[in-house]
Amino acid sequence: MKTTYNLPKTNSLNFGCGRDIREGYDNIDKEDFDFNVFPYPIEDESYDYIYSRHVLEHLKYPEQVIDELVRICKKNGEIRIKVPHFNSEGAISTFGHISFFVPYSFTEYATRHPEIIILEIEEVPSIFGMFLFPNWLRNKLSKMLRGIFVKLNLRIRKC
Repeated sequence: MKTTYNLPKTNSLNFGCGRDIREGYDNIDKEDFDFNVFPYPIEDESYDYIYSRHVLEHLKYPEQVIDELVRICKKNGEIRIKVPHFNSEGAISTFGHISFFVPYSFTEYATRHPEIIILEIEEVPSIFGMFLFPNWLRNKLSKMLRGIFVKLNLRIRKC
């Protein structure tokens, strides 16, 4: 029997909120349920907007987590995901990070999931990367040098 987690009814979900409680959102975190157990106890197509900030890197099965976020997102809804860039200090500075991401992580996922389109993938440069290197060089050097980018911002639309 599938149980549904009793959340207040809004159209926005703050997935893995931690202390970032957002007004007007359903704020859920690891105290609410285990993000590594699938399927999530949330009904299909429950949300128009899902926001997840610095959550995927802590989870064992990030691809299945994205599958679940897509499942609970309404058609034409948007999912925003923020994760540390794989070569940033933030990605490797804690034992709690078990998954690492580059833009290709998400573009490759999208090729296998025709129900989504990627609206944006932004590699956010560090202060060091922003001021010392132009865009074309920043992207090339990020594969060799750590600290040029700090995070990835992803926007997905469910078709």
